[in-house]
Amino acid sequence: GSSRMYNFKIEISADGENYKTVFDGTSSGLSDEFEKYEFDKIEAKYVKISCRGSNASNWNNISEVSFGYVNEENE
Repeated sequence: GSSRMYNFKIEISADGENYKTVFDGTSSGLSDEFEKYEFDKIEAKYVKISCRGSNASNWNNISEVSFGYVNEENE
């Protein structure tokens, strides 16, 4: 959001049991647009997003999530 900073963690897994944390932090609170969180390429089938509130309350808001892969050779 453009005023609230949301605390959350992104974890990914290939098997749904063994998860690796790829992001653990806070959104910028500066934009209503997509915010990009980059991490190393890893094979994954499952994504877990754990929300831990904001600078205003114990709630988080997620309006849309998108995942993609950037092929560095063809950027």
